[in-house]
Amino acid sequence: MQTPATLLFDNQIDSKGSLFKNRLELSTLLLKTNGSKYYEDSLEPSVFNGKINSLQSYLSHVIAGTGIRKITPEFKQSLSYLIKERVKKIESAEQIILNLFESIDYYNSIKNSITHKNVHNKVIQIFQEMLHAQKNANYVAIFTNRPIELEADPDKYSLQIRQVTIDSILNYVTEKGIIKYRFNFPSQNIAILFWRKLSYLLVKELHIENSDKIASIDSFLKNREIDTSKIKKTPNEELNLKYKINEFLKIVNDEAWIQVIYLPEPVFVIPHIIFDPNEIKKSEGFIYMTSDSENFQIHKYQHFELLNWRERVWDLIKLNRKSVPIKFSDALEDNIDDFKLNLK
Repeated sequence: MQTPATLLFDNQIDSKGSLFKNRLELSTLLLKTNGSKYYEDSLEPSVFNGKINSLQSYLSHVIAGTGIRKITPEFKQSLSYLIKERVKKIESAEQIILNLFESIDYYNSIKNSITHKNVHNKVIQIFQEMLHAQKNANYVAIFTNRPIELEADPDKYSLQIRQVTIDSILNYVTEKGIIKYRFNFPSQNIAILFWRKLSYLLVKELHIENSDKIASIDSFLKNREIDTSKIKKTPNEELNLKYKINEFLKIVNDEAWIQVIYLPEPVFVIPHIIFDPNEIKKSEGFIYMTSDSENFQIHKYQHFELLNWRERVWDLIKLNRKSVPIKFSDALEDNIDDFKLNLK
């Protein structure tokens, strides 16, 4: 079954393209279209932006199939109305609406997201513990052959992990509650690709979701004595933001808030993530494997397992002279002026 995101933003329904370009366009249409239950006329810009952000947050949960947010009658009626406005042929519109809400119900149902096949209550509980640990950690060490950031079509669990990472990195602009990251990869090429994709994801997140954070990025750069007026300006809004994010990542990398390490050691067979590995009382560790949303497996380290890992892996890694830091400045694309977001 196709995901809600594919049906809304990817499938080409006619020569004009997909139903909607992205969440921002859909949220805006829900607020501005007379006939939508969310329609409100002549809102103040600050109120309008607040409602847009609230709708986009709601859409993120509904589309990702987290099962956290209830599918309201207002949302169902309003989205159906927009689809009928977009697809003039009534039979086609009705079929699209039917397929879409079947997909939304399927991916958000508790039965499918919690108990389907190998995914059960205990797994979901441990996964939520891992997300909670990540949000409250001071330091995160990640070991994997291929980071979830590079996956073209990540499952919903990977998306949630990735979103927590993106949110915590963007929170650097406040310079409070800093979560430091060390990403460890067995290939220099993967390390470089990771840096580039991380930059891309940050630009995309800001461009779609966070106009306030863009201003915060400017303030952050100015506090580091980076004159944003001298950053290359172009008619391309996305490219301008890309230049700022690149400066931002150079700084947080230089200050060791984010480290990317090429580590030629056999510790990558199974992806694992360790929180606060240097704090024995606070440290937590998880192993996770995922090929799709229905076959997600996760294991939480027992205390004795974590102690063993610290002694046999972590302490040796810190002494390993073969570890090679990959700087963000060394991973910059040669053709940055060709940068363009895919906002599907």
